[in-house]
Amino acid sequence: MQNENKISFRRLRVDDLSLLHKWLNEPFVKEWYGRDEASDIDSLVKKYNPRIEGKEPTDCYIVYYENSLFGFIQTYKISDYPDYSLQLNISTEGIAGVDLFIGEQMFVGKGLGSRMLRKFLKEIVFVRGEISACIVDPELKNIRAIKSYEKVGFKHFRTTQVPPEKEEKYLMMLKKEELE
Repeated sequence: MQNENKISFRRLRVDDLSLLHKWLNEPFVKEWYGRDEASDIDSLVKKYNPRIEGKEPTDCYIVYYENSLFGFIQTYKISDYPDYSLQLNISTEGIAGVDLFIGEQMFVGKGLGSRMLRKFLKEIVFVRGEISACIVDPELKNIRAIKSYEKVGFKHFRTTQVPPEKEEKYLMMLKKEELE
């Protein structure tokens, strides 16, 4: 089940929002991702519709393994979000951010998170010529995610709290030329 070639992406659509809502309410997802947006479908629609319509600069995708939907991933240029950019306290020009989760329990713990991320970086994030590095920001206590990102080549560069988040973030970066 670990073949990267069996992973594919397609843009998030309005008719995916009920599935996204279901996933965000799964305890194993909610523990680390989207705690505030999970319970209310109307808030979820309000947040993701502008992204789906291209009115917001975050590109969202549903992830497949063969023909099964199993996860969510999104990317954005850090500089498109000035408040977040300032909080990182680094030069963010040419740097993308990525957020992701596996939404189906049967796919958790099989090495698909790192494979999904690596393929996404190769096919979507780093294809954009202006992007030279990528940041992920798992919570400090999310050891499973940190290990998954390390498998891809991400390296820790700072631990910080990024408001409005309550938990400390373990900021990790991967430069385009470091991706295997």
